[in-house]
Amino acid sequence: MDFNNKLTIIVPTYNHSDYMDFYLSKMKIIDDINVILEIHDSSVDGKTQQVVERYQKTIKNLKYYKYEDIDVDVKTVVALQNCSTEYVFLCGDGVILNLEKTGKVILDAIQEGFDIIELYDETTPKHYNYYRSLSEKYSDDKIVYEEIIKHFMDNVWHMPYYGGSIVKSKVFKYAKLEQMEAVIGLGFVYPYMIYNYPYKNFKAVVLGSDFHIRNPYKKMAIWASTQKSAIKIWAHNFPTTINNLAEQYNTYKLSTIMYSEKILEYLTFRGLLYLRAIDNFNLKILKQYKHEMKTYATCGSFMQTVIAITPKFVLKVLKHIKNIIRRQK
Repeated sequence: MDFNNKLTIIVPTYNHSDYMDFYLSKMKIIDDINVILEIHDSSVDGKTQQVVERYQKTIKNLKYYKYEDIDVDVKTVVALQNCSTEYVFLCGDGVILNLEKTGKVILDAIQEGFDIIELYDETTPKHYNYYRSLSEKYSDDKIVYEEIIKHFMDNVWHMPYYGGSIVKSKVFKYAKLEQMEAVIGLGFVYPYMIYNYPYKNFKAVVLGSDFHIRNPYKKMAIWASTQKSAIKIWAHNFPTTINNLAEQYNTYKLSTIMYSEKILEYLTFRGLLYLRAIDNFNLKILKQYKHEMKTYATCGSFMQTVIAITPKFVLKVLKHIKNIIRRQK
């Protein structure tokens, strides 16, 4: 198995030297198979740099870039646009590509020249269950798209996931940084650039396997557990990014946003209950995003209001009871 320096793995990181230590301990294979790994670090301390420099002594294909005072999305775009290999894989520091086990599958897809290689990982049940539903829909274990609109409609919800897609790097070189100003900061610049590339002959493949090794140091995403930003992300940022796509997507934008929200479950009845239970949804938030919730939420205004005023302790008790029942089964 030899990637012949056709693939670069890009990992943006910030103040997580513990993540990085474990991450790099699993990536020693890259020299043997000729894959490049780039760490793009904007940490305010030197701990991550120390970890990377220690591994650079034994891993020659490990590259390190340090950023001072730069927005995380700008940093990511700059990293993608400067990629020197034919393919690039954007991956968070909590997810590790399982090259030893699934590298051959990925290499085969690269050698076939797909523009996008979508990786649905079986260790993430929601994602893998969706992949299986696609397999049933298309009656094939190897799902190939030759129309970018169809790939957009089926997979755009998955595209923002750092670790979900291997893409030809030409799409990022095509996008100009100034053209991205409208979406920099929304958190979804990755899929935006892919779908705005002027493909002449588009070809994508969707694969399902145990592509990832989970980083045990990576816990729940901070925004989901502590920040009041979940509704903003899924009611404002995600739809705004989609609505900034080229006119060719206009017919499909609203239905695709609604379909994505349903899969992700953040603006569904169940999802809003979860957000309320962790204090990420209340009447104030509902009022602030009233227009977006009316347009994109997959449950009605009445139920949104009921959820917003439901005491959090009630939901926590119900969740506790549900967990007890699940364990008894």
